[in-house]
Amino acid sequence: MENEMEQSTVFLNGTDVFYQYAKAKGELKGTMVLIHGFVSSCYCFRKIIPKLRKHYNIYALDLPGFGRSGKRKDFEYSFHNYANVIISFCRLFELQKVILVGHSMGGQVALYTALNQPDLVEKLILMSSSGYLKTCETFPYLCIVSPICKIGYEVLV
Repeated sequence: MENEMEQSTVFLNGTDVFYQYAKAKGELKGTMVLIHGFVSSCYCFRKIIPKLRKHYNIYALDLPGFGRSGKRKDFEYSFHNYANVIISFCRLFELQKVILVGHSMGGQVALYTALNQPDLVEKLILMSSSGYLKTCETFPYLCIVSPICKIGYEVLV
């Protein structure tokens, strides 16, 4: 039972959102929210979650339109709305100062989330991210790459 992850679906922002949760096994260093890329799902994180959960509570979710989440015709599939789903998800579970981990398109969603709710995000880890914001001045602490790289290196090694 200890190696298993909790799985469930919640209704957020007008659609079903599937997620998995893994509680940290060791000393808790924080909470990570994993955001997958385009044409993917939280399944893509299956091999890295056991390593991350050594010191982090892990939430991995399927963005609307992907994996086991809802695929509604009336949901606007945009980076802004995906960011709002992440924000609503964190509010629902009372998550604060999370580490957002975004892969590919998930990195773009992580950037929009941090831009729209900076107090929610402690750190960003962007992996092969499609990340486009207008200018670095819009979100100045993204210009400081070393803390992002440092935690990514420490966690993933």
